[in-house]
Amino acid sequence: MRWNLAGLLVIVCGAVALAACTASAPTATGSPGLASTAHSTTTTTTAPPTPGAAPCTANELRALGGGRQGGGFQTAAGMVEIENIGSAPCVLHGSPSAISLVGASGTAPALAITYQPATARTALTLHPGDVADADLNWANWCHRDPGLLRVRLTLPGGAGTVESPFDGPPNYDYVPGCIAPGRPSTVMFVGWLAGSPG
Repeated sequence: MRWNLAGLLVIVCGAVALAACTASAPTATGSPGLASTAHSTTTTTTAPPTPGAAPCTANELRALGGGRQGGGFQTAAGMVEIENIGSAPCVLHGSPSAISLVGASGTAPALAITYQPATARTALTLHPGDVADADLNWANWCHRDPGLLRVRLTLPGGAGTVESPFDGPPNYDYVPGCIAPGRPSTVMFVGWLAGSPG
């Protein structure tokens, strides 16, 4: 798993924007389990499709694990490694249609988190055995420690869901700070990064 300097700069900028925000949806109350229920509308640019490769589906992918570390402005910078276990190349197009954080058991009651897709649409081709890193940023957690977590990535176009533990290295159970009390916690998808097999 690798950590990208440009991704961390985006994280810092996103955290500043969150703290300066003057209007947002109210945060649900209750149990510390996490789940995203909505995402913001962003302007994206469309990347040309990669010739000869279809969009990746969940049955072609395997999550190898995910972890988090402290980012700027008390955010949690996260990565989830995904491998193409299929027999042909496939393409990860743009942002997941949803990202959810849930208790490790998968049964914890939900607390709403706002999902923010990437502002630029990209396409990354994965050949069999190739690995991609989903670069994430989790910000503004104003509740008690949620404990162990899993992350669910819902692929665009109804292509299924990939799920992974979210408590790996380098900081394992790092939780973002509360930088804007009364405003929702957010999970931002920064982009897809080419990873390394294994």
